Parts: sequence; structure tokens; C-alpha cells
Amino acid sequence: MSKHANLIKDSVRFFEDVLAHTSFGKEMQVTVENSPWHREANVWVHTRMVMDKAFDYLNSEAGQTLNDAAAKSLVLATMFHDVGKPMSKIEKNSEERGTYFAFHNHEVMSANIFIDYVMSQRTNYDEKYDFIHISPSMMTFVAFVIQEHLPYDMKQRQLHNLKRSVDYYGSLAGVNCPKLVFEMHIMSDTCGRISDDMVAKVAAALKWCADTWNGPEYSVKPKPPKFVYKANRECILLVGATCAGKSTWI
Repeated sequence: MSKHANLIKDSVRFFEDVLAHTSFGKEMQVTVENSPWHREANVWVHTRMVMDKAFDYLNSEAGQTLNDAAAKSLVLATMFHDVGKPMSKIEKNSEERGTYFAFHNHEVMSANIFIDYVMSQRTNYDEKYDFIHISPSMMTFVAFVIQEHLPYDMKQRQLHNLKRSVDYYGSLAGVNCPKLVFEMHIMSDTCGRISDDMVAKVAAALKWCADTWNGPEYSVKPKPPKFVYKANRECILLVGATCAGKSTWI
């Protein structure tokens, strides 16, 4: 039996019995993307598919190495990763696609909705809300994972900062494998959907995880000194009060 069996059972119950009846949950059930990236019936169905993929990861050999904080963080991140899509939905037009919908910055909106929801339930002592009663540190880590769940176009320095941030926020939340949680989350999102060229998209995500996320660390190249000393040059040090005219003199 999986060490995370109870967590999986509790998360499904919370998703279906509680989140389904929230305002954003109801909106997810009627928000249809219908893009080359998403052919599911609606955002709610996609989210449930992503959760199922996360459960597969939790039941895997690698998933069994995750501690309770890591496992719950993964489940919460998948559960809330697209709750901001209904709010961010806009209609656009192009010659190639005709009329279609876009969801710019939905990941940031999703993270904010997650934080708002967690905070709003802190004084709700109904038993069915126990699943969402988490520490501020876990809330911050999960929100960060949600916010950054589309990292594929990041430059090297951005990616370097992302890795450091994932490790930092994860360690504060008591997560034993923060980078693995992040990887499982983005792969759950990639696999938990119906999309055009699905095999190619999954392969690209796996390659990104292998070559970039788990690849060599970014190293900062040393820069030459800005001011180079040259022989036979006179150096004058100006001393005086602020606004005395030192810069003007130069």
C-alpha cells in the first residue's frame, strides 16, 4: 500500500466535495479552452486529470521517497494550478486560428487565488476543511510552484534563480525534495491533458527536465573590473560635504 494513500483519498474528497462548490470551482467547470494545448471538456476536467497523474507519481518509487510535506505540496499545487484560468480568459483573433481564447498570466492569478482561499479558511473549523489548513511556509511554497509552472522559456539566470527559490521555499516548508516536487508538478500538468501532438509535447517536457531542470548548474562568468589602473595617471580624491560641488568639479 502506498504511504500516500490517505493523502490521495483526502485530496479527492476535498476536491469533489468542497472545491467543486466554490465560486472559482464552478467557473472552472464551464471554462473551455479548446486549444492545441487543451482539448479537455473544461478546466475542471483537466485539473482532475493532472491530479491523477500526480497520484501516479506519488505511488511510484520516486514518489515514495517524498515526505508528507512534499506529497501534500504536490497535490495542492496540481489542484490549484489553473484556478485562475476563468478570471484570465480573453477572446482573441488571428488569421491562423480565427477566434480563440487566451489565458495570459493565469498561473499568477492561480497562485493568488490559492493564497486567498487558504487564508480565508484559517478560522473555518469545519472538519471537511482540515485538508486546506496548512502552515504559512507550505502555503508560500505551493503558491510559488503554481506561479512558476510554465518555466520552459526562462533564460539561464532566471532558471538559476528559480532552482534556488524552489529549494529555499521548499526547505522552509519542510519539503525533503523540493526540486523533485516541482518536476513532478510540471510533468503532471503536461501529461494530464488531451492535446494535439501529445507525444511530442510530453517528449519535449521530459527533455527539458533532463537537460535543463536537472542539467548543469548555471555559472556566473567573472566580469573584468570596471576601472582599470593605468600607470602614470594622476588620481585625485575629492573630499567635501554633500552638494559641495565635487561632481561639478570633475
